[in-house]
Amino acid sequence: MVDFNEVRPHDALGDKTPAEVYRPSERRSLVPLTPSYPPDWMTRRVAKGGSISVDDDVVFVSAALSGQVIGLKKEGVLRWRARYFDLDLGTLEIAPLAVALEPERIAMPTVHTVNPGVTLEIDLNARAGTG
Repeated sequence: MVDFNEVRPHDALGDKTPAEVYRPSERRSLVPLTPSYPPDWMTRRVAKGGSISVDDDVVFVSAALSGQVIGLKKEGVLRWRARYFDLDLGTLEIAPLAVALEPERIAMPTVHTVNPGVTLEIDLNARAGTG
């Protein structure tokens, strides 16, 4: 192989050896990059279906990011900022299970009797204690 690449000149290479005309590729490597996020950010790997798990809750992010690591920064009780490298993915609202199950947060059906035994109106969007 040394004879072919470094000793014998080739007509197609202008009578130069392959070793004389070789140069490394300028294309970037195909090795996947791993994002790094600030220490106050949480990281999650996106599942095959495009979802992540945070505080025992599963939230869909994007199927296009499956297998990738995204960063999450808590911005409030329910609000998280999501990023992929330097790309802002937006805001996710993720309620911890304990918060989601608080009685004042659960939409309770309110039943209004218009005419006893005839018509019922059910409002599933009303908050508990209202109506």
